[in-house]
Amino acid sequence: MEILNKKGEISVRKQRTLSFEDLVKENIRSIEEDEQLMDQIDERIEQRHNERIKQIPS
Repeated sequence: MEILNKKGEISVRKQRTLSFEDLVKENIRSIEEDEQLMDQIDERIEQRHNERIKQIPS
């Protein structure tokens, strides 16, 4: 089965059914491989943490 990927290139993949758990694992793996995206996620986590710390009365 031929599938066009995001770049418009043809990739040949076996036709397979993935469980929801496998799809999630595959998505997590691809996110972890994207350093720029991981940096953005880290920045957002740090920003939310700092905002919540400011809300705690001292």
